[in-house]
Amino acid sequence: MTLRWRICMQIQQCAIIALGRLVNHDVKVAQEILNQDFIPLLIRNIDKKNKYYRKAVLFVLRSVCEHDAEMANVVVTCSGALEVLIICLEDFEPIVKENAAWALGYIARHSPNLAQTPYPKSALASCLTSQNPLLVLCLQESELALPQIGASVMSDIAKHSVEFAQSVLDGGAVPHLAKSLNNPDEKLKRQILAALSSIAKHTMELAEVVVEAEIFPSVLIHMAHGCPIVGKNAAALVRDVVKTFFGVSVARREYGRYRCYRRRSS
Repeated sequence: MTLRWRICMQIQQCAIIALGRLVNHDVKVAQEILNQDFIPLLIRNIDKKNKYYRKAVLFVLRSVCEHDAEMANVVVTCSGALEVLIICLEDFEPIVKENAAWALGYIARHSPNLAQTPYPKSALASCLTSQNPLLVLCLQESELALPQIGASVMSDIAKHSVEFAQSVLDGGAVPHLAKSLNNPDEKLKRQILAALSSIAKHTMELAEVVVEAEIFPSVLIHMAHGCPIVGKNAAALVRDVVKTFFGVSVARREYGRYRCYRRRSS
């Protein structure tokens, strides 16, 4: 820990990276970091540091958040930590934006409560529905890692509820997801299909928006993709779209039968 406070910036960066690796591999180390209230020291004046320092600190944050919901909640409630993630998501450096998005994804994926926690502070909400939706902008970056992680975070957020899926939709993410499906990268395809599935599974209205993005017949073709996970996610998307439409159709049919029965009874 003492190396962290040496004047040499390179020594600080190496010490923080080493700390991040320890945290990533051992939940006890992660818990000790939280117990020692070390995160506020890491994020202090982070906006004045270089991109390598910011990347190292974000690596520690996402490694802590990855372990479980309780640790992720501590990071969220830590003074300034969430704001740091948003600031870093606005950074011009792709490696900084990538790690910030990654950390937000780990926070959002654990539970609906954690995904909703940032909303009163306009954090994840601003990433999706502001004039410059940061997560949606990640889909338009030339660096492949950013669209991959951006789509993954959207999937983690949208899967929890209709409200979260609607927030992703309101940010204008669906057209960009559909367009990026033409990218040959397999990992990007997997994340995009998962994100579209997380949106479409909730209601018929959301499923209609996904279908109207002209993802068919491309999704059907992806079911025969050489990558098994791409094929699986494509099949899951088709399933969720069909299930949503079929479920609404069955409900309407049963309601119609019920009304006819009531009329005959009366």
